[in-house]
Amino acid sequence: MSAIATPSFTLHEELLAALTGGFNDYLATAAGQIGVPAYALNWSKDPDGKLNCFEGEWLFAELIDMWEPVFPAVAWWVAAGADQNVEKGRAFSGRIQVAFRFFLGTKGKHNTDKLEGWRYATEAAIVATLRAMVNAPCAYSKDISWSDPVPLDWLDRDSKHIGWVKQVDFRASFEVNV
Repeated sequence: MSAIATPSFTLHEELLAALTGGFNDYLATAAGQIGVPAYALNWSKDPDGKLNCFEGEWLFAELIDMWEPVFPAVAWWVAAGADQNVEKGRAFSGRIQVAFRFFLGTKGKHNTDKLEGWRYATEAAIVATLRAMVNAPCAYSKDISWSDPVPLDWLDRDSKHIGWVKQVDFRASFEVNV
């Protein structure tokens, strides 16, 4: 039996390697330039690390109910794709989107100063990480977009205020040839 194309899985693995290998360093550099403390995401899901990186299209309330994450956190997933037969003779040659939903959270009623700085540092880090992905079979299309930040009130199970979360969603696409 011959091998079959796994375009979404291939992109997932390439992207995870790039995120694990560079995102936190890019974030620390950007945070230093902006003047906010850096945070780090546990992309590799090290059991001894923070519970702050989730695969799948999670919403804020779902994360709170299911996982009790450590903020800042991220949910990310490989999204829609289409085989466009860009390179003839390939099992799959087209575009696949990826999505990131960052939850930039801080505890306290009046402790929101770093949220906007984290937003800018996160934006810089994700752009730098994706731009570094130039190797075949997955090439970043340089088309990242992001949503307006959504401020969320972080409440405990008794509806008491814990802190603030700023949610920012990013989308990008990759040309994948397998």
